[in-house]
Amino acid sequence: MDHSQASESIQQFPTVQDATQLPQDSNIETIIWEKDDKEMVRVPAGKFLSGNKKKEKHLAEFWIDKTLVTNAEYARFVEATGHEPPPHWPGITPQTEITDHPVVYIFWDDAVAYA
Repeated sequence: MDHSQASESIQQFPTVQDATQLPQDSNIETIIWEKDDKEMVRVPAGKFLSGNKKKEKHLAEFWIDKTLVTNAEYARFVEATGHEPPPHWPGITPQTEITDHPVVYIFWDDAVAYA
């Protein structure tokens, strides 16, 4: 397979700018989130068993990043927005040895601001 054939075989995913543009078509399983160019996957609505007692609950459909947000990615967000960095960073950037690790010690509101 030459380069042109390989590029034709790569699936192109829709690019989405904000939550109002999330596909309603259940055949679309993957999108690219324009804010960070990360691939997101659709988790369909359905029932699951929760807790030790395995109580059945219903979860609405949602979209989630396919890969974790790294400290380096979150640092770009902090620099661009002035958002507070995680408390374990020595300043507005993480230690060099953890830049490729998943960002931790952030709150729900921080994750919503990042998204």
